[in-house]
Order: sequence, then structure tokens, then C-alpha cells
Amino acid sequence: MRSFSAYLQLTRPVNCAIAFASVLVGAFVAGAEVAGRLALIAGLSEFCLCAGANVINDCYDMARDRLNKPARPLVTGRATRQAAIVYAVLLSVMGVGLGVTLGLAPSGVALFTALAALAYSAVLKKMAFVGNVTVSAVSSLAFVYGGLTGPRPLLSIVPAGFAFLFHLGREVLKDIEDAAGDAASRVTTVPVRYGTTTAVGVITGVFAALILSTLLPVMAGWYGRTYLALVILVDLILLYVVRSMWRDAGPANAGRLSRILKANMVLGLIALCAGR
Repeated sequence: MRSFSAYLQLTRPVNCAIAFASVLVGAFVAGAEVAGRLALIAGLSEFCLCAGANVINDCYDMARDRLNKPARPLVTGRATRQAAIVYAVLLSVMGVGLGVTLGLAPSGVALFTALAALAYSAVLKKMAFVGNVTVSAVSSLAFVYGGLTGPRPLLSIVPAGFAFLFHLGREVLKDIEDAAGDAASRVTTVPVRYGTTTAVGVITGVFAALILSTLLPVMAGWYGRTYLALVILVDLILLYVVRSMWRDAGPANAGRLSRILKANMVLGLIALCAGR
């Protein structure tokens, strides 16, 4: 049971569940049947792809995690790197395989997601801001993936855009949390290369753009009052995060705010569904 728990922890199941839900939201926005076969297959595919990406990321991050996340399964020895690599490959193959059953465009999204996740862990993570953009792009594709199962796939671009900005700000925030370990491991992130103040400035700019963009669907008449009420709450939490970071840009506070943002993702998904 301890071994099972360790390998389950490697996948970060909460993140995978959010990825699964993002696909279903994309399908819903695009007019697909959320509980239908196509949407559920796409959601399960995304779940596997996210899990595989998380596992392979930990395989590459062992040196950093000894400083940043010493309780991770690979660092503590509760899971082995060799088994984790096999596990990641199996999960990724399952994710791409499920995508292939959905057609040409979804299979392309699935394959791109798997390859981009590998490139991020192996190379792009070490490049300031490039890694952040890669993760954000892959995460936002979950909505497009779901949208491809519906009759109006272009409508999924709106939540995908929101997700890109949301993840971009959060990724830079997580880099502030991990700055000490990243610097020691010679990983060049925004706070390591340009300083914490610049990183907080980037987060502020990204979240300001996100807040403004969340109001555009209301102004265009795409989403209604329920969406507006919920998205205002989402935006207020974003403002709180920015304000808190300017007051305390330490790693402990960055970690706390990152967890708040993860909960805020769920609220954002609810707002998108309720507003249609």
C-alpha cells in the first residue's frame, strides 16, 4: 500500500482531476454532451497525459526536489526512478492512444501534449520564462481538446485563453517558491535570473491581463450574470494574491498563494459552466 501511495502521489491526482474537468468544460462550452463517450474519452486521455507528465517531471527534478520538495516519493526512496520512467511512459502512451480513437485533430493535440511535456522536463524548464509558457500552453490545450469533441470547437478558445494566463502567472509564482533550489541546481527561472521583484511584476502584469480578459465575454454578450458574479470572485482572489506577493515575496507565502490559486481554478471552471 505504501508503494501504491507513492506512485499515486507522483501523478499528483488533484492536478489530473482538474485537467480532466478542464476537458469536460471545453466540451461543454463547445456544445458537446459532457457525459458522452467522446468527452469522457478525451477527459480520461488528458488525465493520463497529465499524470505521465507529472511523473516524468519528478524523474528529471530529483536534484531540485532534494532542496525544494524533500518529501517527494523519488527523493525519499519510496519510489524508484527506473520504475517511475516506465510508469510515465505507460501513462503517456495510454493518453495518446485514447486520443487516437477520437480522430486526427484530437490525436494531434494528445501527441503534442505528451511531447511538449517531455521537452519541458528535459530542456525547456531550465530556460527563463520559456518553460512557464510551455506549461501554460499545454495546460490550456485541455480546453481545446475537449472542445474538439463538440460541434463548435472554436468556442473553447475563450476558456483556453483564460487558462493560459492563469497558469502562466501561477507558474512564475511557483518559481519564486522554488528559487533557492533552482539556483543551486543552475535552473534559470525568472526569479533566479531577474530577481524576485521582477518575477512579482510579471505575475502582476499577467494577472491584470487575465482579469481584464475575463470581463470581455460579458461585454460581448457571450456569458451572463451568473458568470459575471462568479468571475468577479475569481478576480478578487487574483487581486489578493498579487497584493500579498508585493507584501511578502518569500517562498513560504508563494507556496501558500499557489495552493489558493489551485482552488481558484476550480471556481473558474464553475464560472465558465454556470455562465453559458
